[in-house]
Amino acid sequence: MIWYLKEGVGPNDPKDSGRSTDIDPLDEDWKHIQPMDWSIDIGKSKLSVTEVWQSGRHLDPTNLPTRLKVTVLRGRTDLPALYEDYVDWGGGQRQLASEAFRDVVEAYDPGIHQFVPVQVENSKGEPVEKQYFWFAPGHRIFAMNAEKTEPPMKMYPEGPTLVNPHSDRLPGFYSPRPPVEAWKPVFHLDRIGDRDLFCDGEYPRKIFISDRLKQAFEDAGLIGACGRGQILAE
Repeated sequence: MIWYLKEGVGPNDPKDSGRSTDIDPLDEDWKHIQPMDWSIDIGKSKLSVTEVWQSGRHLDPTNLPTRLKVTVLRGRTDLPALYEDYVDWGGGQRQLASEAFRDVVEAYDPGIHQFVPVQVENSKGEPVEKQYFWFAPGHRIFAMNAEKTEPPMKMYPEGPTLVNPHSDRLPGFYSPRPPVEAWKPVFHLDRIGDRDLFCDGEYPRKIFISDRLKQAFEDAGLIGACGRGQILAE
């Protein structure tokens, strides 16, 4: 099985119902963050700005903030301002990962994914306990099974300027609408290969992990790094 990588509450998380934080950059301008590679590998358009963080391409670090301030707005104040090992910030707009998260991922996909150090401070300007990194996946593949995925994928129309990563079918994209219970994406296992963390070009704004990486996160006691929603791979 394959899983969505999600920020969520797991067995290792402290009881902290209702906690809310605000995160602000102290330098640089993240509105101008771009991928290192803008080339078109599917369809007719380059990546949209809403999917670059979960596209499977490394980011240009030029405008990545090197310092962040985290302010606790609501919830327990006896915990560090930031303590999770994985933070999916703004629904896939940015990802932060702890050193422990990085170490687990590197043990399975060594040298593939991007981790750029960032200092995280609380509202008093004091560094939080954990070392954090900006995190961007480095595997971008095209492994969806269009014949079995439900609801059906939308296919691009043929044309002379269409970029098609497939040799056996037209390219498409998977953008299902609620209810979530009806989403049944299916992947070709042989096209995933031995990748344990990846993005798929036909299912934007999602990060996927393998069974064994999901288990490794749990075994390492990571906070916030959860595998949700089983996805069939065959």
